[in-house]
Amino acid sequence: MQIIELSETATESDIMAKVQNGAYLIPMCIEGEMLSSEALADKIKSVGNRGISKLTFFIVGSEGIQQGVKDKADLK
Repeated sequence: MQIIELSETATESDIMAKVQNGAYLIPMCIEGEMLSSEALADKIKSVGNRGISKLTFFIVGSEGIQQGVKDKADLK
């Protein structure tokens, strides 16, 4: 698992350069799907069952995540 804490000045290319190749991308943003702890655990289990072993969570401040990064996300 990889957690990337984003600065509000990070560009999309700065952010994506930190992501491990083949990772399942999960942005933690206000407009995303709201999941309970159990639902998130089920989602992570499902991803693992598909053979994906790398998860990347994006955490950002109040400015939000750049649209290009959200567009690349696997969980929206």
